[in-house]
Amino acid sequence: AGRAFWQAELYLRQLDDVAGETEVKQAAVEAKDRVEAEPEEMQNAIRGSVLLARQNFISAARFGYFLRRGLQRLDLERSLGQGSGSLSDWMGSLTPADAVELARAATKEGQRAVQHHATQLFGSEIELLQQLDYGPDAVQQLQLSDESRRRLSLEAAAFGAALFDAESAAGRRYRLEYTATGSRADGPLG
Repeated sequence: AGRAFWQAELYLRQLDDVAGETEVKQAAVEAKDRVEAEPEEMQNAIRGSVLLARQNFISAARFGYFLRRGLQRLDLERSLGQGSGSLSDWMGSLTPADAVELARAATKEGQRAVQHHATQLFGSEIELLQQLDYGPDAVQQLQLSDESRRRLSLEAAAFGAALFDAESAAGRRYRLEYTATGSRADGPLG
């Protein structure tokens, strides 16, 4: 499930032009190389930054959404006599394009909810990115223990799963704006 999610995440973050274009391990090595090319002071500033915490929160929320949406789809396939095995096995067999569809919020309202929640917790992505222009001392640091950071990731995943349920319920009652297949959220949001 993790590999399928991270391949989808590479596409949604606009790091891949085509879903599944880059293997997750290769992308991790390339990201590590890019970070290590930065001066050590900037590396340390980014590792503990509010910007990175915001990005991690959004990824964890998408992961919770991905798991919940995947479970719904597996249950549907099982009811049709097509799905079997565990959720993890089923997700491991997804095509990259299918994984993107499970990780991507189905509605623009869902996308905005994740971004809004992240902005309320961490601040504007645009403002956090602008801090990088002023050097490592200007990069705001997240003042949380490792344990608190783990809890924050769990909260984000729970938020993503709850968002899926809320989006489904709202879709039965209200007219929502559904996103196009394969679409990605626009760039940094204020």
